[in-house]
Amino acid sequence: MTTTTKDGFVYLIVNDKAKEIFSSGIFEIYGLYANGSESLIESEEHLSNVIADGCEIGIEIGFKQDIH
Repeated sequence: MTTTTKDGFVYLIVNDKAKEIFSSGIFEIYGLYANGSESLIESEEHLSNVIADGCEIGIEIGFKQDIH
């Protein structure tokens, strides 16, 4: 599943695998908030807070117009 922000940026939603992805360090993951903001998740505590708040967690894909 993906989500697109108001400015047309697309994220792949990875809530079900977020802890594993964060631990692997392969991809940066972002907390995606209901108000349209996002933040880079930089710690396990931050990740736990984002999960507890019920926010989506995503990996950057890019701007919609740039995806082919």
